[in-house]
Amino acid sequence: MRKFAAALAAMLLLCAFPAYAGKAAENKAAEERQTSRVDMVDIVAPIKPIKPEKRPPARAYDEDGDKAFAGTLKEVIRRVMEWDETDRTIYISASELLKVKGMNPEDVESVTFEPDPTVFDAGEYEVYVGDVTPKMARKNRKKKSAGNDLYVRVIAKEVSDESGGSKPEKPFQPGDEDGDAPSGVEIKVTAEGYLPGMWADRPPLFTLGGMPDDGSRYNYAAIAYDERFVILSGDSFSAIDEGQYSLSFAILDGIGDIVAASERYEVMLDFTPPVNIYVNMLSDSKKTFAVIAEDALSGIDAFSVDGGYSWHKGDEHGIFTHTSNPGYTFPAGAIMARDVAGNIAVYPIDFTLPAKTSSSGGGGGSSGTKVRHSPPGQIDFDPYDTLNLRLPGGEMKALIIDDTELPLTLSDEEGKAMSFTAEFAAWGNGEEGAASPDTLILTAASDSRKAVWTFNGVVYKMLANSGIEYLCFRHADGIAAVATEGFTSGTAYARLKAQGVSTRRFDYTITQNGSLADFSLSVINNDDEVEKYELTTDVKKEMYLHDAVVGTARAMLMPFGSNNEGEESL
Repeated sequence: MRKFAAALAAMLLLCAFPAYAGKAAENKAAEERQTSRVDMVDIVAPIKPIKPEKRPPARAYDEDGDKAFAGTLKEVIRRVMEWDETDRTIYISASELLKVKGMNPEDVESVTFEPDPTVFDAGEYEVYVGDVTPKMARKNRKKKSAGNDLYVRVIAKEVSDESGGSKPEKPFQPGDEDGDAPSGVEIKVTAEGYLPGMWADRPPLFTLGGMPDDGSRYNYAAIAYDERFVILSGDSFSAIDEGQYSLSFAILDGIGDIVAASERYEVMLDFTPPVNIYVNMLSDSKKTFAVIAEDALSGIDAFSVDGGYSWHKGDEHGIFTHTSNPGYTFPAGAIMARDVAGNIAVYPIDFTLPAKTSSSGGGGGSSGTKVRHSPPGQIDFDPYDTLNLRLPGGEMKALIIDDTELPLTLSDEEGKAMSFTAEFAAWGNGEEGAASPDTLILTAASDSRKAVWTFNGVVYKMLANSGIEYLCFRHADGIAAVATEGFTSGTAYARLKAQGVSTRRFDYTITQNGSLADFSLSVINNDDEVEKYELTTDVKKEMYLHDAVVGTARAMLMPFGSNNEGEESL
């Protein structure tokens, strides 16, 4: 009597347990977010004859009624493992198969599992606990993967039959697919808007049929992710959760057992248009611009610049480039991005290409159009200056050209400043001081420590504007050289530049140890957040390195980028 009173007290306590109020609030909020897209299907509480009305799948309590907890099986296991071993009994209320990822039977050896006496008849049921489903256990089948999974299920106890074997007292419980359904019961599913193996931008509607008309109580249920049951008040279900997951449907009897189940439907749903659509001119161009966008679910499929009349694929990095006449204006809504599911995002403002520069005789000036097409912030529209290629001579701690100090320094791995020298040369023939130099060589004054060169994008841009094609760093007998036209690409690079992030915010680091070198990049974006990247030649990365040479100094005797023996052209 004392146990029954404790159980009753625990049940009353669980009705107001805060864990379920929080979960119910989350579910309600998720439903409210979707009501603007589709008409919701009424969802009712589990079948009322099973008490309590909103019964969690598992619960636990001690004999004195001092402790009580209910929730998902994983939540209850975690809670009872904090209790004394004598109190570690979990009562399973759910009739379906329960699966806990990341656990195995050895983890719950100190826990006793019992059928919930308020749901199941005493003495007729027991709880199966294993690392495979009961069906697989009966057939001596092993799990296909090495992952840790715990399976728990209330099953009917077996009794001996006339032939001396054993058989379940009642048909096997739902979910294992080998229980005997009532004769003639078969669920029928009509799917509207379901696209197998394809992303969709609208929720599919499933209409169910086949419920027995024998006076008993039955309900339809939707089963999501092979684990979440949604009891339906009607005969239809609209999938409103975004993402990729499985759906199946079932007919439940009065105690929640599955009497008929459908096949699985693998849905792929994306209702959200692409975000962060940006348009920006390519550097040194008045006719070509780039369009990029982001989509977290189905991904970007195509772009349009004529209001959706025609669509064009982006490159392997998801970037679309388009060339038009200088001064042409694309009206708001003409530039679009579409994801694979079919959702479309539009660029909301006019986009005007810079006009041609015009000049008049007699010392007239020039005119042009500066257009801001990226989010406001640290956007650099000023042209980079040119330099007179004049070096001061001797060692320096920061690069000085034409009496201008540029943001390029050298240090060791501990951050101590190191000196270096600078000279101009012509790449490919090693003629230092050539009349038309195309290379700036910076040589570390000491090779006893690793050389850490740091500089930002202004340095190589100004060198490029001044006629220097290559920037070469030398340490001992090794070099690391980059092309001043640019040596960094990738989706992250395109995104940052399309957002208008200034070249001044791109800080590069090259760490040299003789003929070996590592490249890295740190960027402060328009939100003043620091993005860091290790630069390699892997074009699959969102930021990668190209047009660079790493090796020994003899690489300078060959054309830039030649794949010489012992040298690495990047």
